[in-house]
Amino acid sequence: MDRSELLDRVVREAGVSEDVAERLLGVVVEDLAAALKKRAEAPLLEVPPYFDRYVTTEIGHLRSQITHLQEDMAEGFEAVDKRFVELREDVDRRFDRLERWFFAMGIPIILGILAIIFKVFFVTGP
Repeated sequence: MDRSELLDRVVREAGVSEDVAERLLGVVVEDLAAALKKRAEAPLLEVPPYFDRYVTTEIGHLRSQITHLQEDMAEGFEAVDKRFVELREDVDRRFDRLERWFFAMGIPIILGILAIIFKVFFVTGP
């Protein structure tokens, strides 16, 4: 809607002359512009007093919690590493026991079986 249409509408609705309607629109536009300017200058968000101290304190709490969580994670990783070392030692101990058993019992049994096979198939006579 352009200015002349707006002016004609105000004249019809208010029942005033065109000069009065033009002055009325001028005042309304000036007041609206002043109100918008005042609103634009006002801060959109006001920060409460001591808010910076609150934020600083909260950041400090978060840092301490992060440090605590890092320490907990480090302890957890150390426990896992320790458990893997224990498992490796247990597996090594079991294999050592198996090797000792094999050398103590398995090799003599295998040699005995081979001796019997050799005697049966390769040695002739009574």
